[in-house]
Amino acid sequence: MANWGFKITLPGYDVSTATPEQCAIHSKYASPKVKIDATPRHYGTVKITFTKNPPSGATTTLYTVPHGYSYTPFALASGTFADVMSAYDGTLPLEPTATFNALIETDATNMYIKVYYESGWGSIIGNTLTVSYQIFAENGY
Repeated sequence: MANWGFKITLPGYDVSTATPEQCAIHSKYASPKVKIDATPRHYGTVKITFTKNPPSGATTTLYTVPHGYSYTPFALASGTFADVMSAYDGTLPLEPTATFNALIETDATNMYIKVYYESGWGSIIGNTLTVSYQIFAENGY
């Protein structure tokens, strides 16, 4: 009997003969893991309402989650930006005019939710950035 699994090949490779390295997804590799009992939680949703504009022309950290690992973990985030001044309601990555960007970064200590803002984009006071995130661990569940 054949060894069955799940795989999606990269362009140009035959799914019946592709090696794991030639695939975008291959069930031979372990799934990403998360520590569900970590404090603070390594997954969640953060809702940030701007009460002032971030400094113009700089990247500003809005939210930090300490993860406690000795390495830089992988993290995923998705979110929405609700603009009360217009009908814009976009999803991350957010670059409506290339002057307001929302991003997530990790290092060997923390995960950060950051924004880059330029004053030419207009005021974002009263607008809300909602971000759902997950930090993955080498030895999770």
